[in-house]
Amino acid sequence: LALKRMSEAETFTKRAVSGFEKLVPVNRELGISLGYLRKIYLDTDRIDDAITVARRELEVQQAIGDGRAIFQSRLNLASILSRLARSLTNERNYSAAEPILVEAIGLVDPPLPEADRTFSVLQAQIGYVYERQRRYAEAEPFMLRALEYRSKFAGPADSEIPIMLSNLASLYSNLRKPADTLTYGLRAISWFDENKKEAPNLGFDLLYVGRAQLELGHLQDGETTLVRARDVFDRVLLKNDWQRVNVRGELGFFLAGQERYGEAEQVYRSALAIEPELTRPATGWRSLLLARLGSVYREQARYADAERLLREAVELDEADGQIQVRSLGQRLIELASILRRENRYAETEGHCH
Repeated sequence: LALKRMSEAETFTKRAVSGFEKLVPVNRELGISLGYLRKIYLDTDRIDDAITVARRELEVQQAIGDGRAIFQSRLNLASILSRLARSLTNERNYSAAEPILVEAIGLVDPPLPEADRTFSVLQAQIGYVYERQRRYAEAEPFMLRALEYRSKFAGPADSEIPIMLSNLASLYSNLRKPADTLTYGLRAISWFDENKKEAPNLGFDLLYVGRAQLELGHLQDGETTLVRARDVFDRVLLKNDWQRVNVRGELGFFLAGQERYGEAEQVYRSALAIEPELTRPATGWRSLLLARLGSVYREQARYADAERLLREAVELDEADGQIQVRSLGQRLIELASILRRENRYAETEGHCH
């Protein structure tokens, strides 16, 4: 094992386990041999085998009755289950990951100080699983406990802390709790600023905080934060990342709502310039941006420009195989209102039907 000759190590360790299994009562040597075999399976990425051995290792330690060894065996099994759950969540198999995480948490809850790190990871994992399934209320207590336990041992530069804060900001944004979104989002942003780091998560945190500030009526702060989110995304994301379009859509919508139509037009145009570079089909995004820019033109009495963009948006919606009836209806109503202004009633009637 020390020489990393895993195949030979496995052969001899299995023979040791087989021999010790025959002894009555169970003995410490069996537990030690199982521990070696567990490590071999982990080092060779055989997670299912490692879990089977770890379960037997725990049974042996429980039979021996050594409290410290029992705790360590439970912690080892929980850590391996966490690793399996991470693999499943990476595959977006959240329903399979959930019971594994529930079992793992049960092994170390309540945690001893040595288990704080593993316990924090498990809490964050199951919170993420619930959040991905839009079970936001269930996710909240787990995400909060993850942060609580991580904070017990984390240093000021611990990179997991801003991830947990960001996840909470996202969660509260989905729960429509802007004050809580602001609390955790600002803490995450502060971590990046204090550690002089930029990453995609900083852009997301700024986006969550900007939305919350606008929702709370802090319009100037919200605008400043959205502008910074746009700038961060432009620096750290690939040119074809759709979040660069998304943040411009939100900023443009805010500016239009403030009747700053010239600025809104520039933002929407920059978003439309990025859209063709996206790696995945973006019919819905293009339709939305065209419709919003068309509305800006309508408010400026640029009816011909508004009509042209809204017609293109309608054509995109109608050509989309997954048509959104509500969105298409809104586009048609906007187009009809423009035609009615120009006394083109026959066309107006056709679009309304």
